[in-house]
Amino acid sequence: MITQETIDSIQTVFRDHQGGGLWGLPYKMRHEIGQNPRHLWEGRRSPDPAHQPPVYIGYTISTPGPLPEWVWLGTPGWYGSMTKEEQELVNRFVDRLRSDGLLPQWPGEWQEVE
Repeated sequence: MITQETIDSIQTVFRDHQGGGLWGLPYKMRHEIGQNPRHLWEGRRSPDPAHQPPVYIGYTISTPGPLPEWVWLGTPGWYGSMTKEEQELVNRFVDRLRSDGLLPQWPGEWQEVE
């Protein structure tokens, strides 16, 4: 569920390179090491139940995608199952980003916001 508190926690926005979805991240990137959201997207790991032996639980596989704490802000023209209230919150946030010149336009683009 998206709330005003969720929107206020966003410090970085990222336009994903797979479907053009806009994601809000509740933290900034580490510039000193050249980190960007795509590194986090590509490096995500999760349990892989299909490849776990029956006795050992701990295998992980690379499963590119958003991290659990990322906030999906929609895809151009589609809000999925967001309620009208959530859509309004997202639209106000995106409009502010757009007017401030901070809205990522192209897949893979990202921007830190305050």
